[in-house]
Amino acid sequence: WLALVLVLACAFMAPAPAAEREWLKLQAPSFGVISQLDEKDTLAWAVEFEQFIGALHALYAVDRVALPPLTIVLFRQARDFAPYRLRTDSGQARIAAFFGNTGDWSIIGMPGNGRDDDTRQTIYHEAVHWFATAGNTPQPLWFAEGLAEVLSTFEIRDGKGRWGAAIDGNVAYLSYAGLLPMESLLRASQDDALHGSERDQYYPQAWAFVHSLMFGSGGADAGRLAAFLRELQETELDTAVGTAFDKSYDELTSDLRRYLERGSYGYAEVALRDRSSEMSIEPASEANVAFALGRLATVGGNLD
Repeated sequence: WLALVLVLACAFMAPAPAAEREWLKLQAPSFGVISQLDEKDTLAWAVEFEQFIGALHALYAVDRVALPPLTIVLFRQARDFAPYRLRTDSGQARIAAFFGNTGDWSIIGMPGNGRDDDTRQTIYHEAVHWFATAGNTPQPLWFAEGLAEVLSTFEIRDGKGRWGAAIDGNVAYLSYAGLLPMESLLRASQDDALHGSERDQYYPQAWAFVHSLMFGSGGADAGRLAAFLRELQETELDTAVGTAFDKSYDELTSDLRRYLERGSYGYAEVALRDRSSEMSIEPASEANVAFALGRLATVGGNLD
């Protein structure tokens, strides 16, 4: 019996497949990371992300204490992330990443392989949703997604953080597919935006509309955006549009079309701070990984 036990033990102690790479745990001043990437890539992501969060604080006055603790789960490849993609009434959404918040904690899940612009924009987009949870005012979907797209263009230039650059893919797609009627954009539900027949236009157009109001006319239109958001808290959509813009939905659509055709996009710059010396990184325990994945599955609606 002892010999049999030893044989079975050796069989079960076979080396793990190479694909089962060790998870890492990184703690930064503003967030934590559970990562399948190697130490160098995980640390590089965290340094840039911490600078992005610092830039958000410089742009918007938000109480750090009001931000729920954030964990970012970086999967090695898209197929590793696939089981955790956000699930809505129409099924799992075809998205590259998603953000979830319970009020007590927040989590972002996404593939982290490579550090190309698209991947960088994805994590910044989701981080804006986290940052917005510190505010007490509910955000309409078009604004929440449009603002996240605008600020996802964050890049470091000459030691400063810059955002507001045009997203070429959005501009090209809207030029090809045309614009949704503004009323459709402003009334769309999350299910419409993710699964509706015009879903491919929703995010690009939300970006274009918010960008035009934040940076259009040298920033002179930002006041109209603030007024519109205030009105939406007090009245219904039709009245808010008329009060804030004094225009019809068709006129708003035409204005946005002209803004895109001009092809001129402003931007903003903020100072940055390097906080890499305040970060720690170590192998993640099985409990660390299970806890993070459990939270990601829960907020994504993947209870199975």
